[in-house]
Amino acid sequence: MWVKCPYCNADLHYEPRSKTEKGRKLCSGCGRHFTIKCDIRCYGCSVHEGELHLDGCDLAECNACGEQIGGCLCDAESAPFFDFPTFCSKCGKVDPDFFLVSDEEWNETVPFKHRNDVICWECYCFMRSRLNLPESIPELSTNDISKKIDEIAKLALEFGDLEIAIRYYFTT
Repeated sequence: MWVKCPYCNADLHYEPRSKTEKGRKLCSGCGRHFTIKCDIRCYGCSVHEGELHLDGCDLAECNACGEQIGGCLCDAESAPFFDFPTFCSKCGKVDPDFFLVSDEEWNETVPFKHRNDVICWECYCFMRSRLNLPESIPELSTNDISKKIDEIAKLALEFGDLEIAIRYYFTT
């Protein structure tokens, strides 16, 4: 199986052990390592890549405008599901966990031209240590953010309005 490196376009070498096992790929050009998911499914409705989302899937996007199917006014069907992984721009880690730090801290740590990049926690901590900056503690973990989103979604169902739910959540 041949895939190209997103950084240098060289071949990635990999031999899968099974269809569902995660594997490692090594770039023949720049030497970066990547973790690859072999059996990727939609988190909302469990369809495989290339299949149309099932009716009622919250992650289904309109194939005409790109908005969520439930919120657009187009008369188009949903776009097929494909996973587009996110990479740490420093080490190449696939789908790193997101974290939050203050803008001030981010700007003192990350060089200007990379401030819009995705950087994994390990690389961020490494950069801070090389700059002799104090250890950082993220404001919220990905799990914390997911829990907050779930709480807001429940309020939106209760109130019947997302905007009211968001205002209520952040003012109580």
